[in-house]
Amino acid sequence: MFTSTKLKQVVEIDRAGSLPAAAKAMHISQSTLTKVVADVESELGFNLLLRTARGVVTTPEGREFLNRAARIVADLDMLVQDTKAQRSARHLMVRIGISPASQEGLFMNAKIAVGQPSSINA
Repeated sequence: MFTSTKLKQVVEIDRAGSLPAAAKAMHISQSTLTKVVADVESELGFNLLLRTARGVVTTPEGREFLNRAARIVADLDMLVQDTKAQRSARHLMVRIGISPASQEGLFMNAKIAVGQPSSINA
């Protein structure tokens, strides 16, 4: 099954240039990443990467896929950041209450005390 985690992992392999470097960056085993690549390639029906003595090289189909996958991963990361920012912004909102008309005089006295014009007589 294809997941966002697997997508992030294959993108990281491409960025790192090798399975060992990607495994180290993500704090997971190289064998886990090898299995992820095999799963993704099996599901897609083509090879993403060619393994070499120096690391990995993307296939032409893999390059097209990984370029798009990198954009999707960036969008997912931005979505999470934006959601967290909105959540913390909600805690900074100012709440305004509505009072009964009997308290209107108190508010008017406060406005007059700070030099604001009264809106009742306007």
